[in-house]
Amino acid sequence: MKDLPDNIDSKFRLVTITAMRAKQLQRGARPKVDIQATKPTEIARNEVMEGLIDFQIGEDATGPMDEHEVRDLLEG
Repeated sequence: MKDLPDNIDSKFRLVTITAMRAKQLQRGARPKVDIQATKPTEIARNEVMEGLIDFQIGEDATGPMDEHEVRDLLEG
């Protein structure tokens, strides 16, 4: 496996974030990468490895945010 992205501290966190993002993709979120892959898990892994997925750790964490959640947060 390639080295972990700087913002991810363990393989477990990588798998968890990737799985959560794959679920968002399955529910209709748009991919943030342009690749030939069709499997949500492969798309999600690429997004996470490229550092394109924002996430929080701790009590307030809700998982990776998709573009709609970010827009809602910014618009208040």
